[in-house]
Amino acid sequence: MTGSTAPELPLTVAPADGHPVVRAGLKTLLEADSGLRVVGEFEDLPRMLGGVPIVKPDVLVLDLAWQGNRAWAGCRRCWRLPRA
Repeated sequence: MTGSTAPELPLTVAPADGHPVVRAGLKTLLEADSGLRVVGEFEDLPRMLGGVPIVKPDVLVLDLAWQGNRAWAGCRRCWRLPRA
């Protein structure tokens, strides 16, 4: 595509899930890919909202039904954060 740039590698990722086993599994899978770097992980929505501006992941991996559908609102708030 003209005018587009490929993402800089490694792509930074942060899993967010309330289940420690799920977060650990996601982290293990993500870290196994040399094109990805896990920069944080979040166990609840307040920690995610506080941590995303600090670690600035390129990708946030989360369950959209997490935290009783409040994850959607969290996504919108993260989307509005200034980009690095």
